[in-house]
Amino acid sequence: MEWVTDYCRNNLPSHQPAWSWHNLEVDESMPGRATWSHNPHLIMLKDFKEFAFKGNLVDMAVGIIIGGAFATVVKSLVDDVIMPLVGLVTGGVDFSEKYAALGGEIPEGLSVEKAKEAAAESGVALLTYGNFITALISFLILAFVLFLVIKKFVGAMKKAEEEPKEDPKPSEDILLLQEIRDLLSKQS
Repeated sequence: MEWVTDYCRNNLPSHQPAWSWHNLEVDESMPGRATWSHNPHLIMLKDFKEFAFKGNLVDMAVGIIIGGAFATVVKSLVDDVIMPLVGLVTGGVDFSEKYAALGGEIPEGLSVEKAKEAAAESGVALLTYGNFITALISFLILAFVLFLVIKKFVGAMKKAEEEPKEDPKPSEDILLLQEIRDLLSKQS
């Protein structure tokens, strides 16, 4: 393969495209394998491979998947547990069905979906503030739980840093040399 590299370097013009034999380089550490070092697509593919198979990317992917599942749990907690309790405290108010018509009239007592349809037919803007309140409560719970997790993680990191590191005990060779040194110093 070395003759191919020599031939390409000596006999092909320098204006060859990136995929040509001119850019073919032989990797001396792996005989028989050649790479196109100047091809931007192959360089990008190599960089992507290095990025994709790092441990941090896998950790990030796991975190995103767990975060998505956790967001679903928090949404269920807000919709199915907290908001009914808030509704009980406020006299049976269901926040998910709260809306206000802006610039027009919409019949009272409609569900949010039917109110949206009626607003679209009559050209009235509809402000569904109940959904916003529910989403805001979900966000606050998620942010609080995330705060607790990060606080515990940072606390554990600080605790690990603050622990005094024990001086490693010297090896037997060092101890023996120290004894010899001490004996020699006593004799002189």
